[in-house]
Order: sequence, then structure tokens, then C-alpha cells
Amino acid sequence: TIPGNKIAGRSIGATLVHFYVNGQNDDYRKLLLNAIVWTAHIPVPKQGVQSTWIDDAEVDRILGPTPAPVRSPLEPPK
Repeated sequence: TIPGNKIAGRSIGATLVHFYVNGQNDDYRKLLLNAIVWTAHIPVPKQGVQSTWIDDAEVDRILGPTPAPVRSPLEPPK
């Protein structure tokens, strides 16, 4: 507990979505979302936080296509 703070802090440790395909796992996403809600001292719903996976095509539709990478001027020539 931080001095003057009556609410004990909470934290989690996670490797996050180490591989992109892990983000497609509903249970893994739910675990991470539940952990975030818990650390914020928000009651976690009985069935857990619900989420929906959005595929690449839908992300591109919403945000536009991913731009091509820009080469750094500091990168040595090949």
C-alpha cells in the first residue's frame, strides 16, 4: 500500500501475445482482460470479460491498410 492510499495495489505478470496467433485464443484474451480489470479494482464479471477477435481484413477495413515499412536512414546499406 502506498502511504496515504487506502487501496492496496495489484499487479500481474504476463508475456502478452508473444505470438500473434495467441491473440486469437478466446481464453487467453479473456485471461488478460480479466487480469486488467482485476488490477484496476473493478469487479470481474462472473463469466469473465468478453471479447471478440477481429481478423486482419476487419482491422484494415477499420484503420486502413498497414503502411509499408520505412527504412531508417541510420540502417547500414545492404
